[in-house]
Amino acid sequence: MNFRKALAGIDWKKWANRGAQLGFALAAIAGYYGCHP
Repeated sequence: MNFRKALAGIDWKKWANRGAQLGFALAAIAGYYGCHP
């Protein structure tokens, strides 16, 4: 398997957007439970 070809084939924008949404959700949940134990 060609590693560079695999990296080039990844849809980076889609994964970055999904990662940002997931991180935001986790931060919101952590903040909520941190303020409301």
